[in-house]
Amino acid sequence: MSWALEQVRTTGCGSIRLPPGLAPGAVPDLGRADEAEWISYDGEVQELVLWFGLGPGGRPGDAIVRRATLLPAGASLTARGLPEPAVRPLGRYLYRPDPAVVHAGLVAEVAENIAGGPLEGGGTLLTSDELRWTPFATAYDVTEVRDAAVPPPRSSEAPRAPRTAVEFAVTAAAGPVTLTAVPVTAG
Repeated sequence: MSWALEQVRTTGCGSIRLPPGLAPGAVPDLGRADEAEWISYDGEVQELVLWFGLGPGGRPGDAIVRRATLLPAGASLTARGLPEPAVRPLGRYLYRPDPAVVHAGLVAEVAENIAGGPLEGGGTLLTSDELRWTPFATAYDVTEVRDAAVPPPRSSEAPRAPRTAVEFAVTAAAGPVTLTAVPVTAG
């Protein structure tokens, strides 16, 4: 790593590929990169790339830019310097941000895009009363909320819907709950 950092310092530009699990807070200490880009493919973070020499005249900018790029869609989201959004109670829709968005620390940007906020006790899950399509999070329509200690009711009916329900465990202030939701497809 020290050799790679010395090379980009000497040339003034270049890129360094790193493991994707590197915490966003560790990036500013890695040689004054201009941009840190987390790249995911089909919802799995593949790598972190530090880009150097992108500032005006090849000089580093004032602050490192954080970016999440999703492949194969080719969608890219850049930090806009937003404050952390307020935690919200459950709305009609849940959104699970792409892991590249989470690693890049861009959950606030997605929350703004969906007119929502972090779900109380839901970790990186977001919630909104509106359905807004974004390539940076998977949208789910909440179909059931139940106490986590209560098992789901057994049904003798055959499955009707082609959409598969997903369960989310949430630790709300009133106690743990299980949310059942179905993915919402774009279009």
